[in-house]
Parts: sequence; C-alpha cells; structure tokens
Amino acid sequence: MKLFISTGDVSGDFNGSLLIQALREQNPTIEFAAVGGEKVKESGAQILADSTSWSSIGFFDSLKKAPTIIMAYQRLKKQLSALKFNAAVLIDCPAFNLHLASFLFNSGIPIYYFFPPSAWKNDLNRAKQVGRCLKAVIAPFPESAALYEKAGVPVFFSGHPLVDTIRSHELKSNFYSACEKLKLNPDKPIIGLFPGSREQEIRYLLPILLKAGELLLEKFEDIQFVLPIASKNLKRQILSKIAQFRLQVTAVENSNYDILLVSTALIISSGTATLEAALYEKPMVIVYKVSPLTWKFERHFLKGVSFAGLPNLLLGRKVVPELIQEKAKPEVIFHELVRFLTEKDYAATVKNDLRQIRPLLGSPGVMKRVANLILEALNHA
Repeated sequence: MKLFISTGDVSGDFNGSLLIQALREQNPTIEFAAVGGEKVKESGAQILADSTSWSSIGFFDSLKKAPTIIMAYQRLKKQLSALKFNAAVLIDCPAFNLHLASFLFNSGIPIYYFFPPSAWKNDLNRAKQVGRCLKAVIAPFPESAALYEKAGVPVFFSGHPLVDTIRSHELKSNFYSACEKLKLNPDKPIIGLFPGSREQEIRYLLPILLKAGELLLEKFEDIQFVLPIASKNLKRQILSKIAQFRLQVTAVENSNYDILLVSTALIISSGTATLEAALYEKPMVIVYKVSPLTWKFERHFLKGVSFAGLPNLLLGRKVVPELIQEKAKPEVIFHELVRFLTEKDYAATVKNDLRQIRPLLGSPGVMKRVANLILEALNHA
C-alpha cells in the first residue's frame, strides 16, 4: 500500500509525521511519499518536495514565493502521475493543497483532508466547494466538523493531536526539571517570546516582542526571557534580531513545550502555538502583524471572523488580549503583560477560562483514530 501525504508549515509537518507513525503502527508495510519538512522526512517518508520554506503570511508575501512553489507543483504532478497511490492525505496548507486536491481527484486518487480550510467564517458555500473532490474531511475542531457536515461533506471529528502531544510531555517533564534544562531560575518570573515559525513573523513581530521585553526589564529587574527557535532555517535571523536589543534572551531549539511549561506569561504570535499555550493554561498576549499592503488586502477576507487567536475563537469570547496590526505596539504589549504579572486575580481568571479549552478538543488517541479511519476506508474500497 502506498500513501501520499502533503503538509505545509512547521505544525503541519509535525502532524504529518505523527500520522505516518500512527499508520505504520497499524500497517508496517505502508510506503509513504510526501510534501513535507524535517519531521516528515525523519518519519521515513520519501520527500517529493520540501515545503519548509514555502510558508508565508498574506497574499503579497506569498507572491514572492509563488515561482518556487509553482515549479515544485509542476514537478510534483509529474511525480504523482508516475507513482501509483492508494490514497492521499492533505494536511492544512489550503493555498497549496486545494490546487493539489483537484489534480489528485482528476487522477482518481481518494483524498482525505485533515485540518481542512478554516470554519471560523462559517462559509457554507466554500465548505461545499472544498468537499466536492474529497473522500472525507477529518476535522480537529468541533466547528469544522459541524460546518462540513452541514455542507453535506463526509466528515469525521477526530479531535486535535495536541491533546496527546501535550499530555505526553506533561507525563515526562515538570516545572523544575524544565527550568534546569533551559538554565532558568525557577524563583524568578519567566516570559516566553513566541514570534512564530515563518520568516515574515520574525521580520515584523520579533523586534516588537524584544522591545516590549526591554520595557518589562525596566520595571521588573529579575525577569527572564526565553524564546523557542521553531526552525533551523530561522536561527541566524532570530539571533541577529536579538543582538540588536539590550535584552538577554535564552533562545533554544526543540524546547517549545518546556518553554510553555515554565513561562509565567507569554507574548505569542497568532497560530497553533496559542492553542498549545492554552492547553498549558498560560496567560498570553496574542500579536499579529504583516506588511501594510498585505493587511489592506487581508482585511477583506477576515470579515466575519471575530478573533485572531484560537483560544478566543474556540471559546467564542475574548479571554486573552489580541493586538492586531497597528495595535501590536511594544508599549501596549508591556501594559498587558504588567497586568498578568501584578494582578493575580486577573491572571487566575484567564487560566481558569483557558482550562475550558481542553475538553473541546476531543479525547486522547487522536492519531490512532485518524489512522483507523483511513485504513478501514481503504480496506473496504
């Protein structure tokens, strides 16, 4: 049996690797080919195209990478035509994967879409359009499952794989061991800086986060800062930005969950990391900023979406502050962090609200359920 997996950004690459592992546990003979990055490659899949550098924010930033992606897409179509797959699993990355879905459908390959295009706009027509060429949608969020079911698309609510990933980390680590690993003082406040996993986020957001850190250091002399390096490709850019500020930052690779575990509060880019932070019940300030031209274009498509951060979207109300575009200023971030650090009742209320998110994401065993669904469908095809 041969399966094709297509992922996009860092989180998609990680989820793709988890799915490959779960499928192999049930059927060790499966062969995998993929569009993916480091994690998918480490899981043993044959990489047909490396999507590590494709991820971007907004229409105009995406245009800069369009020639590279188009060339990769043309090569990929030739490779897929030559290889015979039993099924394809597309994970997130709709800008690329929806084009790919049309080609795969016309080639007669059954398609399963895990992490389908967003349901937050409740766009029924788009859900119907997406579902036309799919065997089934595998939805990690209840909202996605409800939307695609309403659109008449076969859908399976799997739950979110973070439920298992973070549960596994919690069993292996604790606050003091994580502080020791990161060389941080457990008796002093720790601020986690999460600028994101894309080049544009490092360019637009990281300087703002670091300046907010300088302001915090002026008020809290014993405060500590720690930052996860989401990708090796970003390491040099991140360290170069940090060197431009009067701030000592512990920047480390492969330690996201340890950083979330030890942080007193977070300044965090909108994205999957906000959901991870919510599962650790961490007070956070969510920030989002792109180029002015990109934002002017994006605002039209964001109409009807109430919030930018997943915690607020899932709970349907503002639980943690969101600072978008021109509001994402160091002084405003500083003010919000001071509240978390000095108003204990406020911080406790936020933590209690975030505690309500975990039950919304399904029960443990997510990837096993997804693997079961795919293999059972193929065995009965």
